[in-house]
Amino acid sequence: MPLLTFSANSGRTIFVEAIYAQPTYLAVEIGDPDRETNCEVVQHLVSRVRKLLADIPIIVVGSIDVDVLPQFCVAAKAFSTEAARDVGMQASKLVFLFFTDNSPYEKDISAMENLRSIRWETHAQDFN
Repeated sequence: MPLLTFSANSGRTIFVEAIYAQPTYLAVEIGDPDRETNCEVVQHLVSRVRKLLADIPIIVVGSIDVDVLPQFCVAAKAFSTEAARDVGMQASKLVFLFFTDNSPYEKDISAMENLRSIRWETHAQDFN
């Protein structure tokens, strides 16, 4: 059973089946965050998510071009019961990586708007 179901702006129904969350700057040992640190933090988080979910494409949602990222990083493993591109496939999958100051398990309205606007057909991977 999905943790969350929402409609993308394209009308496609997206199901979130797993959520992984951690404090954004957990791996930063010293110093204050800045735009350069943020790029490194995001690269580190993407590589951690890739280890967990090796075969699923990952898209970073929202801007990371800020001085300080929101408090939490959230990776949401999502799928659609429709193929993204290949009509011979039955479904598609994608991982959203986004940042929020809210608890990772609460609905974040601005994050949801960013998720709804993703071009699923461009980024998701089809599967049977």
